[in-house]
Amino acid sequence: MKFLFLVQGEGNGHLTQAVSLFQMLRAEGHEVVAALIGSSAGNRKPDFFCRSVTCPVYTYKSAGLSYSRSGKLGPGATLAGLVRAVPDISASLRYIDSVVKSTEPDLIVNFYEICGGLYNFFFRNAIPVSCIAHQYLFLHPDFRFPGRKILQRCALTLLSRVTAWGARDVYALSFTDSYAPGSRVRVVPPLLRREVTEGLASRGDHVLVYLTQPLLRRQIEKWHRRNPTVKLHCFCNNPYQKTGFVADDTLTFHPTDTRTFIELLRTCRALVTTAGFESVCEAMLLGKPVMMVPVPNHFEQECNALDASLNQIGTVSKNFDLDRLFEYLPRHESRAAIAREWLDQAPRLLLSSLTSSIAAGQAEKLPAGV
Repeated sequence: MKFLFLVQGEGNGHLTQAVSLFQMLRAEGHEVVAALIGSSAGNRKPDFFCRSVTCPVYTYKSAGLSYSRSGKLGPGATLAGLVRAVPDISASLRYIDSVVKSTEPDLIVNFYEICGGLYNFFFRNAIPVSCIAHQYLFLHPDFRFPGRKILQRCALTLLSRVTAWGARDVYALSFTDSYAPGSRVRVVPPLLRREVTEGLASRGDHVLVYLTQPLLRRQIEKWHRRNPTVKLHCFCNNPYQKTGFVADDTLTFHPTDTRTFIELLRTCRALVTTAGFESVCEAMLLGKPVMMVPVPNHFEQECNALDASLNQIGTVSKNFDLDRLFEYLPRHESRAAIAREWLDQAPRLLLSSLTSSIAAGQAEKLPAGV
């Protein structure tokens, strides 16, 4: 069967999910005919993604998030950027349509890309679409949101619904299987890369730090000046930083590099990260303690952090003061065995359902009585 991916490419989370699904599909003999990455820059094509998939990879302009100089998410600037991007998005929808027509996939898999939902709405696409992202858990009736942020909650759920417009199936990636079935949203295990799922964990003496915004690095440097004996390896998601540098004997900054990150995660003492979904899942699978620091004003990350803490995966902090992490470490209990059991159900829960969607879509195209 032939699949086409639409991937939200602002960060690396959805891209790593796409890599994982690509690996699963290829193992079952299916074909991914193309992967299209949408980003505000319009040309983001990370090396790790291109190395991990063997299909053609295309890029186009889409909506993105805007951040202030202090690293905070700017809702107003993000909305203004979306308005300015309307002409580019219109052109991107036509480009997506051209690729869909030339590749003729049996199923389109949308990894939370807003142009995927808009494409379904404006082009009345007849090819079935399945949407996969952890953000669809926000549409599940049992999900618990942080309190007193009704406007942010409405905006987040609206965005999730727009990305899934016209989808046949919506899959919510979840830390655990604690959500009741019965909703239109199907809760499934995380999509983690084979390099993580097949790796063996060991305990080293370093703390691994992952930052989605390079400006947050200042907080790490400030804590390090007070605690120079603690060994830190810090990754910053910065497209302009192609090489790392050693700040001193115990602080090293790395550019985004999948293999190095996974190896340091496998051997770290603990992970400190902004509250993205994938890195927390990977740490959970390897039994690593996690301290999550949501990006200021980033409601989605607040939701991720609350969900993870309710599932006893780690602790949450408002800043990168690692003192809180070391206070938490004696209380940490590994969730690796539970995570492994849940993760092993992914082929049964996800792959069989995706192929069923294709079969249902093909049956609908048959003339009556056939």
